[in-house]
Amino acid sequence: MPFNDSNSTLVPDQASTAAMLATLQQVAAGLALGEPTSTLCQGAVKELRDPLGIDLLLHYGVTGQQLQLRATVGIDLQHLPALQTMPIGHAVCGAVAQAGAPLWFQDVQHDQDPRLDLARSLGVTAYFSAPLLHQAATVGTVSFGSRTRTAFTSTERGVLSSIADLLAVQAAGPEPAAVPAAEVTALQQRIAHLEVGLERRTVIGRATGMLMLALGTDPDAAWSTLRYLSMNTNRRVRDVAELIEQHLSTAAPLPDDLAGHLRSLLTWTTRKDR
Repeated sequence: MPFNDSNSTLVPDQASTAAMLATLQQVAAGLALGEPTSTLCQGAVKELRDPLGIDLLLHYGVTGQQLQLRATVGIDLQHLPALQTMPIGHAVCGAVAQAGAPLWFQDVQHDQDPRLDLARSLGVTAYFSAPLLHQAATVGTVSFGSRTRTAFTSTERGVLSSIADLLAVQAAGPEPAAVPAAEVTALQQRIAHLEVGLERRTVIGRATGMLMLALGTDPDAAWSTLRYLSMNTNRRVRDVAELIEQHLSTAAPLPDDLAGHLRSLLTWTTRKDR
């Protein structure tokens, strides 16, 4: 069944964040130079293999009422004949093309959804498929699979969706062709916004890790602590995370209200463990 991790506390570390952003920038640069989609796909998988565990990619273009295979990465030749064409609405890729919306699945090998038959045969354990949308029309799909991960986090899916948006620009026109400068600029702006978002998630992740050590608790409890401090001091979670990170790493003083709440939590934890 589709994976929903809206409550997930997983966040990327700095190395993963840098790798994901570098991949987006690389794809955008390739678009500007008019590199073939197959080259862009190969580069994306290469860069995302370590931080996201991406092992394979399937890229289809829409031709009439079916999908036509445009590029693959990490798939054995023996599987290619069965992948060349796919009816709209069939399997995950076809369902994504029909709905014009992404689908994602966790623990694929134990999911009996018939749409995953193809993904299971490829040894996939985590799967994300997104439509390539251009001017409100679906012009193709791109799917990412991992054979080592069981799920992708919401942040990771956001990065994969951004790659799909980049590929959609080229999939909508003849290939190879350099993408117009205005479209490249718009895509670069989106990457910049995503970079800010990822950095915010990274700050929260570091603060969560520090609270886990300070309180001797698990990730969920540390995340709940951040939210508690945010609500009770009338600050954004990211602002609380930054203050706590600075305090625990450099001994920078905390604002009085935040220090009071954090001191109470630490005292309560110490008494509980006695």
